[in-house]
Amino acid sequence: MQYSEIMIRYGELSTKGKNRMRFINKLRNNISDVFVHLSSKSKVTADRDRAHAYLKWCRLCSSS
Repeated sequence: MQYSEIMIRYGELSTKGKNRMRFINKLRNNISDVFVHLSSKSKVTADRDRAHAYLKWCRLCSSS
């Protein structure tokens, strides 16, 4: 089975105010760095309590 989207739930971050989006953006960038090795065309969007990784092609996810 090959997945085209992965949802990452990271729950509550223990930051408040203006720092929260800074940490969410850093988390999104870190997730993007990991998925760039799996997918040639990946996109990561991050929200308040979850992120979505959209994969166009995945080397490790292909069925054998």
